[in-house]
Amino acid sequence: MNDKIESIFQKEKVGIGKRKQAIARVFLVPGTGNIIINNNPGEKYLQYNLSYLNDIWAPLKILNLEKQFDIIT
Repeated sequence: MNDKIESIFQKEKVGIGKRKQAIARVFLVPGTGNIIINNNPGEKYLQYNLSYLNDIWAPLKILNLEKQFDIIT
């Protein structure tokens, strides 16, 4: 299954998470540091909850890449 997804999105990195019946696909694409969730800005979608936003950005902040990639779900 992962080979099929990687062949479709060759330039982007794809992360897949599951919980019960729900499946979330996350794309990490070159950009300017935006979060897009269901075609809405991440801040608005997460109701400006800094805890959630910091959890999302933590891995990229450690690598100093938060302004080089967009996260799209």
